Amino acid sequence: MGELFEPAFRVDHVESADGQLIKLVGELDLSTVEDVRRTLQTALGSDGGKPVVVDLSELDFIDSTGIQALLEAHAASNADGGGLVFRSPGDEVARVLRMTKVDETLGIAG
Repeated sequence: MGELFEPAFRVDHVESADGQLIKLVGELDLSTVEDVRRTLQTALGSDGGKPVVVDLSELDFIDSTGIQALLEAHAASNADGGGLVFRSPGDEVARVLRMTKVDETLGIAG
Protein backbone atom coordinates (compact mmCIF):
# COMPACT_ATOMS: atom_id res chain seq x y z
CA MET A 1 0.00 0.00 0.00
CA GLY A 2 1.77 3.15 1.19
CA GLU A 3 5.49 3.35 1.62
CA LEU A 4 7.01 5.58 4.23
CA PHE A 5 8.76 8.52 2.64
CA GLU A 6 11.58 10.20 4.48
CA PRO A 7 12.26 13.75 3.34
CA ALA A 8 15.68 14.40 1.87
CA PHE A 9 16.17 17.29 4.28
CA ARG A 10 14.89 18.66 7.56
CA VAL A 11 15.80 21.31 10.10
CA ASP A 12 15.32 20.48 13.79
CA HIS A 13 15.27 23.59 15.99
CA VAL A 14 15.24 23.22 19.77
CA GLU A 15 15.30 26.12 22.21
CA SER A 16 16.32 25.72 25.84
CA ALA A 17 17.36 27.89 28.75
CA ASP A 18 20.99 27.35 27.70
CA GLY A 19 20.56 28.45 24.08
CA GLN A 20 19.37 27.04 20.80
CA LEU A 21 20.29 23.95 18.82
CA ILE A 22 19.70 23.75 15.09
CA LYS A 23 20.31 20.32 13.58
CA LEU A 24 20.55 19.99 9.80
CA VAL A 25 19.63 16.53 8.53
CA GLY A 26 19.97 15.25 4.95
CA GLU A 27 20.93 17.28 1.89
CA LEU A 28 21.33 21.05 2.02
CA ASP A 29 21.03 22.45 -1.49
CA LEU A 30 19.17 24.98 -3.61
CA SER A 31 15.82 23.32 -2.94
CA THR A 32 16.20 23.33 0.87
CA VAL A 33 18.37 26.37 1.63
CA GLU A 34 15.49 28.78 2.35
CA ASP A 35 14.39 26.66 5.33
CA VAL A 36 17.89 26.97 6.77
CA ARG A 37 18.10 30.71 6.12
CA ARG A 38 14.75 31.32 7.84
CA THR A 39 15.63 29.16 10.84
CA LEU A 40 19.05 30.76 11.29
CA GLN A 41 17.64 34.29 10.97
CA THR A 42 14.96 33.51 13.54
CA ALA A 43 17.45 31.93 15.94
CA LEU A 44 19.97 34.75 15.62
CA GLY A 45 17.24 37.35 16.02
CA SER A 46 16.04 35.84 19.29
CA ASP A 47 19.22 34.47 20.86
CA GLY A 48 19.20 36.93 23.79
CA GLY A 49 22.96 36.55 24.19
CA LYS A 50 22.74 32.77 24.41
CA PRO A 51 24.61 30.53 21.98
CA VAL A 52 23.12 29.18 18.79
CA VAL A 53 24.68 25.83 17.89
CA VAL A 54 24.34 24.41 14.38
CA ASP A 55 24.86 20.64 14.44
CA LEU A 56 26.09 19.36 11.06
CA SER A 57 26.61 15.73 12.13
CA GLU A 58 23.65 14.39 10.11
CA LEU A 59 24.11 16.63 7.08
CA ASP A 60 24.93 14.29 4.19
CA PHE A 61 25.48 16.84 1.42
CA ILE A 62 26.00 20.57 1.03
CA ASP A 63 26.21 22.60 -2.18
CA SER A 64 27.34 26.17 -2.80
CA THR A 65 23.98 27.65 -1.80
CA GLY A 66 24.15 25.84 1.52
CA ILE A 67 27.70 27.04 2.09
CA GLN A 68 26.59 30.59 1.29
CA ALA A 69 23.74 30.36 3.83
CA LEU A 70 26.16 29.24 6.56
CA LEU A 71 28.56 32.07 5.68
CA GLU A 72 25.72 34.62 5.74
CA ALA A 73 24.61 33.45 9.18
CA HIS A 74 28.21 33.55 10.42
CA ALA A 75 28.62 37.14 9.17
CA ALA A 76 25.30 38.21 10.73
CA SER A 77 26.28 36.62 14.02
CA ASN A 78 29.66 38.35 14.03
CA ALA A 79 27.99 41.69 13.31
CA ASP A 80 25.81 41.14 16.40
CA GLY A 81 28.68 40.03 18.65
CA GLY A 82 28.93 36.31 17.98
CA GLY A 83 27.23 33.39 19.61
CA LEU A 84 26.89 31.12 16.55
CA VAL A 85 28.78 27.80 16.66
CA PHE A 86 28.99 25.18 13.90
CA ARG A 87 29.92 21.68 15.02
CA SER A 88 30.45 18.05 14.06
CA PRO A 89 30.22 17.86 10.26
CA GLY A 90 30.24 14.33 8.86
CA ASP A 91 33.12 13.20 6.65
CA GLU A 92 31.69 14.28 3.28
CA VAL A 93 30.52 17.69 4.43
CA ALA A 94 33.77 18.26 6.35
CA ARG A 95 35.70 17.46 3.17
CA VAL A 96 33.74 20.04 1.16
CA LEU A 97 34.14 22.65 3.89
CA ARG A 98 37.90 21.98 4.05
CA MET A 99 38.33 22.08 0.26
CA THR A 100 36.61 25.46 0.10
CA LYS A 101 38.37 26.69 3.28
CA VAL A 102 34.98 27.53 4.73
CA ASP A 103 35.85 25.46 7.81
CA GLU A 104 38.48 28.07 8.70
CA THR A 105 36.05 30.95 8.31
CA LEU A 106 33.29 29.28 10.33
CA GLY A 107 35.64 27.95 13.01
CA ILE A 108 33.92 24.59 13.07
CA ALA A 109 34.14 22.77 16.40
CA GLY A 110 34.65 19.02 16.72
